[in-house]
Amino acid sequence: MAIRFFCPQCRGLLSIGRRKAGTEIQCPKCGYPQTVPSEEAAAAAMAMQQFGGLETAVEVPELAVYDDEPVPLSSPRGRPRRMAEPAPIRAATEKFFRAAGDVVVYPRQTLYYHAMLFPVVALVAFAAGYLIGRGDASYELFIAGESAGKEEVLVEGRLVYDPGTGKLEGDGESIAILLPRDKRPKKKFSVLGIRPHESPAESHATIRGVRELGGVYARAKPSGAFDSLALTGKYYVLLISRHADRPAADLLDELDKKQIGEYFDDPATLIRDQKYHWTAEEILPGQRDPIEHSFGLDEN
Repeated sequence: MAIRFFCPQCRGLLSIGRRKAGTEIQCPKCGYPQTVPSEEAAAAAMAMQQFGGLETAVEVPELAVYDDEPVPLSSPRGRPRRMAEPAPIRAATEKFFRAAGDVVVYPRQTLYYHAMLFPVVALVAFAAGYLIGRGDASYELFIAGESAGKEEVLVEGRLVYDPGTGKLEGDGESIAILLPRDKRPKKKFSVLGIRPHESPAESHATIRGVRELGGVYARAKPSGAFDSLALTGKYYVLLISRHADRPAADLLDELDKKQIGEYFDDPATLIRDQKYHWTAEEILPGQRDPIEHSFGLDEN
């Protein structure tokens, strides 16, 4: 079977035996020197010539695009001809490109689809990045605003009592607890292990819980002095003496008991018969005087 192909110079149709594939010849019509293509390459070129009206020989690109649907062919005089059958042409085209080496065969319809898809994806990615960035910025502004209103300050003070000598002494091991007024624990704190006569570790669950809530738990030194960091804001302040007892008839105030009971599971067991002081305070940066309180006479 002969190899049929078009001369790239004069577009004349040439026919030569298959054994001449790859050899150098001259066109018998115009004398143009050229290499005889392989049978597969010639078949694909002929198919492309009939299919798309290709007029000149081209080098095989790395990306080859072909039509998925048949297109009408035109006669030399411009009159419509029958529709070309796509399957044989597509098969010949793909066979040609596979023989050519590393070539990607790409349907034209898919190429158009991807060309429209890429800008959409880019736009969506840009919008998502913008919204995420805006969200991060809003979150940072929110945190900055919260931090500005809740700056950490040093809360310090001194707790004293009268042991019956008429002279005030430091109430060592008394406790000061600050509880944020705008927060409540999900589960009420246990009072066991944190009372003045006990010696809880810093890792005690209730102490950790108070601090995670934004509060303070501090124990006074032998001098009665204590200090701890707290966030600025509104707090309930609970001071419980270690050495000054209440009179037996002096019961726990019901309103105090109710408010303390919003944080601790058993206010009466927490305070026992010790003297205490329960107030609402506001801690502001640079405007906080030391908490100084005298429990007065030990009336045990």
